[in-house]
Amino acid sequence: MNTLPQGPRCPTQLRVQRARRIGVLRAMADAHFINADRATDYANGCNATNNPDGAASWQRMSGHYRQEAETFRQEADKLERLQ
Repeated sequence: MNTLPQGPRCPTQLRVQRARRIGVLRAMADAHFINADRATDYANGCNATNNPDGAASWQRMSGHYRQEAETFRQEADKLERLQ
């Protein structure tokens, strides 16, 4: 491979990398929040059709999505404070 060894990076490069990472984390958080809302809608549909097992499953999925989204958002906030 023709790669240069990783040396010390200048502060500008680090800020740019951090900004990109923040953007990716925020995008992932948004996607997970959207999926959580969709899973909640499915759970409501299951409740409307008298399917409590399906509703419980979709509610758990929604909770997992929201938890992951919060984790991504918190990490992005932490990186923003470093900039």
